[in-house]
Amino acid sequence: MKILFRTNKFLTTLVVIQLMFLVYKIFQNNYFVLRDSSEYFNLAKNIISDFQFYSGDLSESINPEFYTKRPPLYSLFIILATGFLNSKISILCIQSVLSVSSILITKSIFESYFGKANSLVLFLFIISSLNQFIYSNLLMSEIFLQFLIVITIYVLHKFLTKKSSKYLIFYQILVALLFLAKPVFYLFVFPNIVITYYISRRINYKRGVIYSIIPLLALFLYCQWNFKRTGAYNFSSIQQYNIVNYNLRYFHTNKYGPEYAQSINNLIKQESRKINNYPERLDYLNNTSIDYIKKDFFHYSIFHIKGVFRIFIDPGRFDMSNFFGLNSEKEEVGLLKHLNESGIKGGLNYLKTQPVLIIICFNLVLLFNILKFLGFGYFLATKLRHSKLIFWIILILILYVAFLTGPLGASRFMVPILSLYLFIALYGLSDFIKMTKLFIESKRL
Repeated sequence: MKILFRTNKFLTTLVVIQLMFLVYKIFQNNYFVLRDSSEYFNLAKNIISDFQFYSGDLSESINPEFYTKRPPLYSLFIILATGFLNSKISILCIQSVLSVSSILITKSIFESYFGKANSLVLFLFIISSLNQFIYSNLLMSEIFLQFLIVITIYVLHKFLTKKSSKYLIFYQILVALLFLAKPVFYLFVFPNIVITYYISRRINYKRGVIYSIIPLLALFLYCQWNFKRTGAYNFSSIQQYNIVNYNLRYFHTNKYGPEYAQSINNLIKQESRKINNYPERLDYLNNTSIDYIKKDFFHYSIFHIKGVFRIFIDPGRFDMSNFFGLNSEKEEVGLLKHLNESGIKGGLNYLKTQPVLIIICFNLVLLFNILKFLGFGYFLATKLRHSKLIFWIILILILYVAFLTGPLGASRFMVPILSLYLFIALYGLSDFIKMTKLFIESKRL
């Protein structure tokens, strides 16, 4: 009985923490955050009522942007999940199961290569990863996508160990599902060709690269479908929204100040409204924003790289405030805005205005995020070169998401890759602790 308890202690603790967040959210009775949640839910409702894949309000004037803004997979998941209890609560329950499953599957993959994980470090890393529990209890696609990513890695792991083509085919289907869940992954079909070629060559399965056409074909068909509906041949309208409102505006705010940034943002939008043709309007938004970035590409590159690093460190002030109902300002006025406008000093001054609970949680999570990043860096420096191919692919996935997120650099964008990142950081930090202990002991002798 003691052995059984010891074996399941980690799972029990994980489930208890997950349930605490779930119960809290059920009593709070607020499952939406930002406009994302509403748009995913609108898309689900419109599919059921009119079989329209449209994330806006059908009772209002049709805006072509909402046909492609949100890919359909998460909304289809909402439809299926809601059916169990005919309630939004069933979505949170299933997402909680997916959250726990993602961690357990990742744990089993890593332990099959590196042995048992350090229980204390693992426990501390998980309880300090508040977003794992926050986003499993919101109508957001992050945990659903995380589970898909973990299953993708698991299937790839099975292909590399079993060398069966069925796993490679399943892996390619999963790559397609990734971008149908979140637009950030539609470009992954291109590095996936290289990955598929390399892993097929490594196990002497030369025909394997042919299967990489599956996600490419899915991408082509999806873009064709979007073209028929909107006249614009693109994957998602959110690309133009992000480049104007985040990449460019945040960069201008950081370098020239909020007034200049807002004036350029307003100018671009005003000019775009004069263009009635939707595809031409998208092209204008995209090309104009890129032209501004090109004019100062060196400084933008530095700004972008800072965002890439920030995603690993950001404690998620907004996520905590929103989840626990402690918002003190409008959603768009947060820590990232203050950092872009006034740097670290501005960010610190902003934090002083936050509730005490948020300040405590923020600092604790920040401390552990720094430790995680240290562990991640140590793994890359000492362990990666001796690791199996699967861990190089995991690294590519993590860096891919971090790079494409760029200036946004917020903690919620880390959630889809959080499970994989945690275990790389865990084994890296565990080795760092061992080496430090050995070094100290050797100095005593």
